[in-house]
Amino acid sequence: MRDTIVPFAAARRCEVRDITVQCDSDMRETVSDWGMNVAYKGKAYELADMVGWCNGHKKRIQDCREVDLRDRLLRDMRRDLLK
Repeated sequence: MRDTIVPFAAARRCEVRDITVQCDSDMRETVSDWGMNVAYKGKAYELADMVGWCNGHKKRIQDCREVDLRDRLLRDMRRDLLK
Protein backbone atom coordinates (compact mmCIF):
# COMPACT_ATOMS: atom_id res chain seq x y z
CA MET A 1 0.00 0.00 0.00
CA ARG A 2 2.87 2.37 0.77
CA ASP A 3 4.19 1.84 -2.76
CA THR A 4 0.92 3.35 -4.04
CA ILE A 5 0.80 6.23 -1.53
CA VAL A 6 4.33 7.59 -2.02
CA PRO A 7 4.01 8.21 -5.80
CA PHE A 8 0.50 9.59 -5.23
CA ALA A 9 1.90 12.16 -2.79
CA ALA A 10 4.89 13.00 -5.00
CA ALA A 11 2.67 13.59 -8.04
CA ARG A 12 0.73 16.13 -5.98
CA ARG A 13 3.85 17.78 -4.60
CA CYS A 14 3.16 16.85 -1.01
CA GLU A 15 5.02 14.83 1.56
CA VAL A 16 3.81 11.52 2.95
CA ARG A 17 3.76 13.12 6.41
CA ASP A 18 1.11 15.54 5.11
CA ILE A 19 -1.34 12.69 4.46
CA THR A 20 -3.95 11.61 6.99
CA VAL A 21 -5.14 8.01 6.69
CA GLN A 22 -8.52 6.89 8.00
CA CYS A 23 -8.13 3.29 9.13
CA ASP A 24 -9.06 0.60 11.60
CA SER A 25 -7.13 0.22 14.81
CA ASP A 26 -5.16 -2.71 13.38
CA MET A 27 -3.46 -0.37 10.86
CA ARG A 28 -2.82 2.62 13.13
CA GLU A 29 0.70 1.61 14.13
CA THR A 30 1.72 0.77 10.56
CA VAL A 31 0.42 4.08 9.21
CA SER A 32 2.19 5.95 12.02
CA ASP A 33 5.42 4.06 11.31
CA TRP A 34 5.16 5.20 7.68
CA GLY A 35 5.10 8.78 8.93
CA MET A 36 1.47 9.55 8.10
CA ASN A 37 -1.22 10.98 10.35
CA VAL A 38 -3.97 8.66 11.55
CA ALA A 39 -7.67 9.38 11.89
CA TYR A 40 -10.16 6.82 13.05
CA LYS A 41 -13.15 6.62 10.74
CA GLY A 42 -14.56 9.35 8.49
CA LYS A 43 -15.84 9.58 4.91
CA ALA A 44 -12.89 7.77 3.30
CA TYR A 45 -13.19 4.99 5.89
CA GLU A 46 -16.91 4.64 5.17
CA LEU A 47 -16.27 4.51 1.42
CA ALA A 48 -13.58 1.85 1.86
CA ASP A 49 -15.97 -0.16 4.03
CA MET A 50 -18.60 -0.05 1.27
CA VAL A 51 -16.08 -1.06 -1.40
CA GLY A 52 -14.95 -3.92 0.84
CA TRP A 53 -18.55 -5.07 1.25
CA CYS A 54 -19.08 -4.99 -2.53
CA ASN A 55 -15.88 -6.96 -3.11
CA GLY A 56 -16.93 -9.53 -0.53
CA HIS A 57 -20.27 -9.96 -2.29
CA LYS A 58 -18.79 -10.09 -5.81
CA LYS A 59 -20.40 -6.79 -6.81
CA ARG A 60 -18.37 -4.64 -9.20
CA ILE A 61 -18.29 -0.88 -8.86
CA GLN A 62 -18.09 0.95 -12.16
CA ASP A 63 -15.01 3.23 -12.44
CA CYS A 64 -13.48 1.90 -9.21
CA ARG A 65 -9.79 1.05 -9.67
CA GLU A 66 -9.03 -2.45 -8.44
CA VAL A 67 -5.68 -3.29 -6.87
CA ASP A 68 -4.97 -6.97 -6.26
CA LEU A 69 -2.23 -7.30 -3.65
CA ARG A 70 -2.80 -10.94 -2.72
CA ASP A 71 0.35 -12.39 -4.31
CA ARG A 72 2.55 -9.57 -3.07
CA LEU A 73 1.17 -9.78 0.47
CA LEU A 74 1.64 -13.54 0.54
CA ARG A 75 5.24 -13.22 -0.72
CA ASP A 76 6.07 -10.46 1.76
CA MET A 77 4.47 -12.33 4.67
CA ARG A 78 6.44 -15.47 3.83
CA ARG A 79 9.63 -13.45 3.62
CA ASP A 80 9.02 -11.65 6.92
CA LEU A 81 7.68 -14.61 8.89
CA LEU A 82 10.20 -17.20 7.69
CA LYS A 83 13.37 -15.21 8.42
